[in-house]
Amino acid sequence: MNQLSESVNHTLNRLPTALPVVVIESIPSDLSLISTNILENGWAVLVCGRRLFAWNYSQTSSVIKTCYELQLPASDILHKADLICLLFSSNNTPNSIPAVLAVSPEGTIRFWPKIANNNNNIELIATDLQGQECNSLVNIKPFGCILSTTTNTLMQVNINYGGTSLNDSNMITCRLLKMQQGVFAGFKKFSSFIFGGTPNSQYFDSKNLVKVLEGKKHNNESREIIVFTGNIMQIFEISYNSDKLINEIDLDRILKENVLRLILLGNASHTDQLNLWIIDAKYKSNDEIVIIFSCVIKESSVQMHYVVATLTPESTSILKYSI
Repeated sequence: MNQLSESVNHTLNRLPTALPVVVIESIPSDLSLISTNILENGWAVLVCGRRLFAWNYSQTSSVIKTCYELQLPASDILHKADLICLLFSSNNTPNSIPAVLAVSPEGTIRFWPKIANNNNNIELIATDLQGQECNSLVNIKPFGCILSTTTNTLMQVNINYGGTSLNDSNMITCRLLKMQQGVFAGFKKFSSFIFGGTPNSQYFDSKNLVKVLEGKKHNNESREIIVFTGNIMQIFEISYNSDKLINEIDLDRILKENVLRLILLGNASHTDQLNLWIIDAKYKSNDEIVIIFSCVIKESSVQMHYVVATLTPESTSILKYSI
């Protein structure tokens, strides 16, 4: 593990509480076998093999009272925390106990109405994914969760609470998002015609899916999701039974132009001289998007620049940045 230290551009803060004892005892010496995530309402999850641990780290007491453990579906691929969602009721409080939705990399969906009862769950296999490997699960309350695959397919997963029981196979419903493709769709069609393509891929190119984010909410009728595929950002409006593309932005061009103007300061003169990769992104409540990306000058530099940039979907320039 690389040594972490503070700088003028970032600080490090220790979590207010220690890890639960059962978590500490379960962490293997090979840290590549585990994954973790910080979720809403001050909850954290850790995945180790088929064991899922969840606890509220924001409790006022310095001692964590309860750590919950659940058994994930069988899988030949390593489970990961990005495929776990904790679901809270609309009137949740800081002490609310969540339900849990988990997906295996192969597409087996398991739902626990109560996190405290491992044996009380329902399971469904997402057969429409046709063997694609699942990548992430994002809560877009109240419209369920968005399940993404490594080959750029999105699926909406809903939990139907009203009048159903765990014996009801319709408690979990899945819907592939058949979205209207953007202005670059022709490039995907042309390459698929020559080389072939993934049957259920809904996107305009074959670049890797970087991130799916929960976006702005439109009253109680729909919600936006923000999808990063390669260096393209797409914004879709999602409801319970429909979805549509509302914006598509070529971030490759925008970020390169801003890098030339703000950061490299004459070391490069044209966007064609740069290689740029989006690494991660985060949506903020004020409709700003924070993007972490790296860039390098082709053939003339071995120095990699890592940049944290803030922009809005309507803007064509970076609002804030740090290197």
